[in-house]
Amino acid sequence: MSCESFDHAAQNKRYLSDQVDTLVAAAKDPKDTFEDIPLDTRHYKPVVKPKFPKAWRLTPDRKKELAALREQAKQLDASKEAEGQLVDGQKMIDVMLGGPSIVAQQTLSKEAMAEMLVVAQRQAAPKPKKQGRN
Repeated sequence: MSCESFDHAAQNKRYLSDQVDTLVAAAKDPKDTFEDIPLDTRHYKPVVKPKFPKAWRLTPDRKKELAALREQAKQLDASKEAEGQLVDGQKMIDVMLGGPSIVAQQTLSKEAMAEMLVVAQRQAAPKPKKQGRN
């Protein structure tokens, strides 16, 4: 705030100080509730806070059920790994992108390695160019 209504700077500062004191006193006055001032809400959009349904909360029974399902999935993965049916995605990506790696050579059969090499060579082979008209 600034004021230049008076000749001296001290008078202007005193006037501003009084104005601030008056505004603070009016703001703290409990008598004025602003009921006589209409509230314009045309440009106000209320913020809707989504509420988490109580039905979605985890109950102890549901926690036990989920733990049992996780344990069952672990056992299934362990049995597949023991049988050699579990696929390691990272190994497969390494094989397809960089050719057969040492890990892939150890885990895959000779027939599977030969088939992968053939597929990789087909993909890497240049396509014949079509001869255009001159």
